[in-house]
Amino acid sequence: MKRLIPIVSLFLFASLCSAASEVGDRTIPADVAQLSDSLKHQYAPDKRVALFDVDYSFSGKNVMLRGVTTSPEAKAALLNGLSKANYKVMDCLQVLPDEVGLEGKTYGIINVSVSNLRVEPDFSSEMMTQGLMGMPIRVLQRDGWYRIQTPDNYIAWVHRVGIHPVTKEELHAWNAAEKIVVTSHYGFVYSEPNQTSQAVSDVVAGNRLKWEGSKGAYYKVAYPDGRTGYISKSISMPESRWRASLKQDAASIIHTAHTLMGVPYLWAGTSSKGIDCSGFMRTILFIHDIIIPRDASQQAYVGEHIDIAPDFSNLQPGDLIFFGRKATADRKERVVHVGMYIGDKRFIHSQGDVHVSSFDPADELFDEYNLGRLLFATRVLPYIDKEESLNTTAFAALGSSVAINNVFAGESTPSLFNINKSGVNARMKLRFFPYELKLRHVFTVATYSRTTTPDVQVEIEYDGITGYGEASMPPYLQKELGTMESVMAFLKKVQDVIGQFPDPFQLEDILAYVDKLSPGDAAAKAAVDIALHDLVGKLLQAPWYKIWGLDKDKAPSTTFTIGIDTPKVVREKTKECADQFNILKVKLGRENDKEMIETIRSVTSLPIAVDANQGWTDKHYAIDMIHWLHEKGIVMIEQPMPKTQLDDIAWVTQQSPLPIFADESLQRLSDVAGLKGAFHGINIKLMKCTGMREGWKMVTLARALGMKVMVLSLIHI
Repeated sequence: MKRLIPIVSLFLFASLCSAASEVGDRTIPADVAQLSDSLKHQYAPDKRVALFDVDYSFSGKNVMLRGVTTSPEAKAALLNGLSKANYKVMDCLQVLPDEVGLEGKTYGIINVSVSNLRVEPDFSSEMMTQGLMGMPIRVLQRDGWYRIQTPDNYIAWVHRVGIHPVTKEELHAWNAAEKIVVTSHYGFVYSEPNQTSQAVSDVVAGNRLKWEGSKGAYYKVAYPDGRTGYISKSISMPESRWRASLKQDAASIIHTAHTLMGVPYLWAGTSSKGIDCSGFMRTILFIHDIIIPRDASQQAYVGEHIDIAPDFSNLQPGDLIFFGRKATADRKERVVHVGMYIGDKRFIHSQGDVHVSSFDPADELFDEYNLGRLLFATRVLPYIDKEESLNTTAFAALGSSVAINNVFAGESTPSLFNINKSGVNARMKLRFFPYELKLRHVFTVATYSRTTTPDVQVEIEYDGITGYGEASMPPYLQKELGTMESVMAFLKKVQDVIGQFPDPFQLEDILAYVDKLSPGDAAAKAAVDIALHDLVGKLLQAPWYKIWGLDKDKAPSTTFTIGIDTPKVVREKTKECADQFNILKVKLGRENDKEMIETIRSVTSLPIAVDANQGWTDKHYAIDMIHWLHEKGIVMIEQPMPKTQLDDIAWVTQQSPLPIFADESLQRLSDVAGLKGAFHGINIKLMKCTGMREGWKMVTLARALGMKVMVLSLIHI
């Protein structure tokens, strides 16, 4: 009987929530209206991509909440605000996705050639946009129809026939499979490898189907829901070969645009079957593996803004040109139309149908109407993969795994593609072997000396491409990093499971899984992380500074580290490196600290960074040394005191004329926030923090906290 109580309670609660719309006062008090509007502005300012639809029923200070939101943070803030205002709340507000109602299938794949996505769950409702077969989507809610969220964040309703709901695991399997891409604007999949057999469905350019094999002039393909059929090789090709053959220059894109001449205008259309103005731009670029925002009002603010010259001389073919209402003293500019400039004062656009128009009154294609509402242009092609909203599908697929764009509120972005050159089911393979790095000189810090560094080399191979990483384990850091034996034992575990991940672009999932294999083994984890990042960079044919949107010309100087030693050896080391580096780093923390600095200063005037390696135990001695070092041209101090003396370190930091950086006090992301106020900055060591994935997160957090950042290897020569 006890087991029935929760069920009965749940039934009664659900019944009360269902009745909420039938009772109560719908007049919203001013304080609640203000709170609601504020939260909507903060968490869901654009209803196209986020929801905060709340229905209120009041009875005095009692309020019942109904509706939906895509933001758990917004709901929490609403409940907190109502509680502070002394309202008693019956909470029937649903946070999407509806995990229970969807029975775990909170993802989906577009299952028809073109799926119409609508504002409301009704065929008569306004269409918002379209999805193409094979597109991964997030499923939020089921109510006869499905409420979904597209990879570019659009939230809309789709008829149940339009998608195939799947679990997260099933979505990963679909994403990992090699695809056939439809390259013709129109075509069909047949039940047998001939055009006289029964058609399974139509297809349009950009559709993706799972590749099951080949038979003569046809590919055998599978749909998201498991149906199979055959598509002619003349209108399709393997995704890997398609991507390798792509051209992304203006001439090629304009040629593609002309192939859609005469296609009728369709509000919210994004396919060869019918297309609106912004959908036309999005479609022709997508055919060339370029993703831009959906609407003209969004497309207008990516790339380089161009104020069009009266003679159009500053425009280039491939530029997007925008039309609409010009700004006045009492109203803002409004973009309502977009086309592509093709040269000679002509542009191609979708208005009624796809056609070419001209700004030249002498041209037979002169378009006086659009000339009168011409606003400006943008240049997007040079900025592909350099701006967040201008990506190839390769970059878009990285999503949260590279911290580019987390589309689905805490969930990893579904990959839009799978790079696989051979057209077979490639799997990652991991190899590793021990190596001993022999140092040119004895390397001494405050507490330890060594002549070698234990090291393990790691390789991750995928489809003929190899990424390289390594685990470096200075003996004095064995507790944090592990030993040669422990590193190799951990890597054996990874070696046994990495083949289960079919796609190296699942960076976040792979590295999160690796991190959970043990509580320590930081160096081994870093080796896997670095090798995997190297592999992905090679597959994308792009360095990671570009993937992360960094400017290599702004990279800080690399330091050369001089360990504690005799004056003779210190002078030799300094002379070896003084003309090769812009800054030196010196290990201190013993009784000969001043001698070390004076010796180096006798050889060079280069800026010097100092690492005391916790060697100063008295805060007053530490601050006296720092003032002396400041007079000698030292530019920063790293870990002046033991990490256990955090209060003393904070006191030194407050008194110091030089920036103080954390080293031994810091290991992983969870440590960063607690060091604010005790240090001016942090020194991130990839071997300690498990690699580039977590290191990049630490950089982001530290900068958000107003702290300085440096990054250090643990390899010394």
